[in-house]
Amino acid sequence: MADPLTDVQNAIWTVLNASSDFMTLVPDTMQENLYGEGNRIGTTTRKESTSPVVRIEPTGGDHHPQIDSSSTMLTQSWLIQVRVKDERSSVDGTTGLLPTKWAILRALSQEFRSAGTIRALTFSSLSYVKDCRLMEHKDTAGGDSPGRWASVWRFEVDMVFQTTGLAPT
Repeated sequence: MADPLTDVQNAIWTVLNASSDFMTLVPDTMQENLYGEGNRIGTTTRKESTSPVVRIEPTGGDHHPQIDSSSTMLTQSWLIQVRVKDERSSVDGTTGLLPTKWAILRALSQEFRSAGTIRALTFSSLSYVKDCRLMEHKDTAGGDSPGRWASVWRFEVDMVFQTTGLAPT
């Protein structure tokens, strides 16, 4: 175990990689795990010329230090971003932005359930992910232009920790 935030990010990749639809579109060589396990980012070449590239980037969060007398809540968001060469170069429409967005939706759609991979994570032997959800995200930096990153989803996770378990060691 690294830390709960890294564990959630790694679990998001685990769920995506368990989907054959996602892996067909975005093999692991086309995944840029910026801060997580394996740190898959490697080459600076334009990888999207062969298939979509996906990265997960931590973004805003919120902290509620006293949701009750013994618990602290942290809400963390990750942007799930896709970069494609050019939507028009897809002969059959199965390699571009929208098919990738759909595959991500399908892969993560069941994670809000208690039996999901992400909801099963533990810290100090306690499950801490209380809710998670895919949310639409409007990208304001160029959107889905070919060769640019488009934020297709924001994945938000609510985590609750026992306040005493957060004391530094």
